[in-house]
Amino acid sequence: MRKAILAWLVFLLLSAYLTGRAGSTGPLAPGPAEDTTAPGGTYFIWEAEEPSGVVSLRHAHLGGRELAILALNSSGLYRLVALNARTGSEVASSTNFTCAPYGLCPIGDYLIVLAEYGLSHRLLIFNSSLGLACSFRFDAPLRGPWAVSPDSFFILANRTLFCYSLEDMSLKWSSGFREADFLTVLPVGQAVLAVGHVNSTWLARWISPEDGSVISEVELGWLSWASGAALLPYNASCLLVWAWNKTMSQVRLVHLDGLKPSWAWFPGLLTYLLVVPDLDGDGAPEVLGLSASGSHTDIYIISGSSGRELFSARKDIEAISAFWSGGHRAFLLAEEGAYLMEFELLKGEVGDLWHLPCSLACLLPDLDGDGYPELLASRGNCVLCVWGSYDGYPPVVVSTWPPDGFSTSIPSVLLKAKVEDQGSGIKRVVFVVDGREVDAAYDGGYYVAYVRLSEGVHKWSVKAVDKVGLSASEGPKLITVNMSFFGGPGWEDDVLFFGPWAVALIALAAFVLRKKLGRTVGPSPPA
Repeated sequence: MRKAILAWLVFLLLSAYLTGRAGSTGPLAPGPAEDTTAPGGTYFIWEAEEPSGVVSLRHAHLGGRELAILALNSSGLYRLVALNARTGSEVASSTNFTCAPYGLCPIGDYLIVLAEYGLSHRLLIFNSSLGLACSFRFDAPLRGPWAVSPDSFFILANRTLFCYSLEDMSLKWSSGFREADFLTVLPVGQAVLAVGHVNSTWLARWISPEDGSVISEVELGWLSWASGAALLPYNASCLLVWAWNKTMSQVRLVHLDGLKPSWAWFPGLLTYLLVVPDLDGDGAPEVLGLSASGSHTDIYIISGSSGRELFSARKDIEAISAFWSGGHRAFLLAEEGAYLMEFELLKGEVGDLWHLPCSLACLLPDLDGDGYPELLASRGNCVLCVWGSYDGYPPVVVSTWPPDGFSTSIPSVLLKAKVEDQGSGIKRVVFVVDGREVDAAYDGGYYVAYVRLSEGVHKWSVKAVDKVGLSASEGPKLITVNMSFFGGPGWEDDVLFFGPWAVALIALAAFVLRKKLGRTVGPSPPA
């Protein structure tokens, strides 16, 4: 009997311990509700609602922070806002200004803004807290800015270069090309390259970034057919020259030493050009070209080492520009929003992964460590940080515990599951016990939950949901909680067995007590 009583005491103490531990562990707090407007295959990392419409956005690294910079327009009053790129929380804001921004560019620890005010234009320089540090007025549209160093930059106004110092907020030098009817510029290494069309001749001038003096000048006879050109950085020894006239385009890889072209590609009329990473394994970056016309866009990928066409395909959208995402993926931007696409080079096919309706978009750094940058986009006054990859596979439930058919005499039971997801990652894991969901907490490589069960047979299963909404489950399985001495669920067999013994023990105790009391209070023996 003492052993039986001791066993029940141990059971009660263990139950109290497990119940207390279950309460201290607790379920994970539920995450934000899944946004049904996110395209299939991706999810919103964060959303921010602004008080007015977003007219421009840009990623910037200012003051040691990764920021999303927004330009807001409220009935002609403009304001800059800096959001934490990881969380979407506001960290800085400028005062209102009245000129309309059309270019944002971080240089060093400053944000350079090009803006329009009536017939004039403004160059605005903001510090890392978005306080206005300096402003300059121009009577011509501005292009750029281009960084020369962390503390200096230049812009192009009409046909004049203006170089500014961020150390003392002043103009360092200016260099005019007033005789040119077309001018394009690019910082290259320790110099600035200016290419202009002067008196029917294309000239290239190397300019010192220190004082604006002309270092050397070269005539580009191979550009004689063109009416316009753009310069794109390619690598340390070459650049790309994209030239055009009314009927055709041409792309050339040009060596910086002597500005001699090595190959030429004739795509027809291009509308956008982008240098992308090496895709064919020869160590040279490739070139992505877009030719948009009407309701479709022809997409080309050109070998950077030879100018050979590696890939071409047509999509039924009119793409305006593109961002390279990583791997064989790119974002194509159109009036309808951003399209994430994947290129199958060997098959000559391009697959649609997802489409996000938006008005503006740019890239953010990789925030989750999967190797792909995220997408910053806006819809009116709503700003979205969108996971920049694609997940088409549900999570996998690798293992669970306890095994099916498990039996225990302790009502507090630990449920465990090992769940993996190679795409977007796990958002939530729940154990479904007799139809009731119990949130699981992540602990030491497993998702765990303590549940308190009544006596009898219970059904349980596990369900895992990843961040894009795909789910997987395993079960149901059975758990038997048995607190009977003889191993069968319920107390009936214990009562049938122990009942007669209990009655007999009570009767015996009463008999012994009566005999004992009878001896104590009986008559005294005669003297």
